[in-house]
Amino acid sequence: MQGLSNWSAPSSSHSASTSKWTCAACAAELAEAAAACSRHGLRLHPRMLNMSTMGAPRETVAALGKAGRVVVNNEGEIGTWLCPTNSHNRQTQLEVARELVTRYDVAGVQFDYMRYPWKDVCFCSRCRTAFEQYIGARVSKWPRDAYSGALKAQFLEFRRYQLSTLVRDLAAGIRAIDPALEVSAAVFLNWEGHRDSFGQDWKTWVEQGWVDF
Repeated sequence: MQGLSNWSAPSSSHSASTSKWTCAACAAELAEAAAACSRHGLRLHPRMLNMSTMGAPRETVAALGKAGRVVVNNEGEIGTWLCPTNSHNRQTQLEVARELVTRYDVAGVQFDYMRYPWKDVCFCSRCRTAFEQYIGARVSKWPRDAYSGALKAQFLEFRRYQLSTLVRDLAAGIRAIDPALEVSAAVFLNWEGHRDSFGQDWKTWVEQGWVDF
């Protein structure tokens, strides 16, 4: 009987090892896990910590903040989670996913923390520009109009769009390597409320076939 094993892979930092995006110790652990799963008939699905920087060195998170790659709340405070609107973050996510399925004997990839930390982010300058392009109009009172004003509903929709298109693109990148690879996601149960609170529209992900389970 086949089972499912899970291993966590960070997606916010890298080190100078043979693996571009996984530290030497983590790469060795994943290779060991893959070998063990193969021996015991288990299907390995490494887990990506997508938007969270949990476990990343403090200096790495600080560098991401200086580079404008983390979220900013409605009060202008810089957070620690990655901003999904940032093209560099999106490309890094894709490279991590590709590395996981090409360097290691895995059956698929699980997305975790594919969400915003809360509904008060992200209001960085890049998100403002992208949101204005999304609605086709200039936002005169930023971030108030988007956070709690007349544009709130559209902004919540915009946040869902950023995460959903990231899921779509990652899934496509993984399956382009091998269509048999499975894509899954760890999500909150309360879709109706959490799609606004966290931008996690997993119902759409399933309906579009971007995730298998």
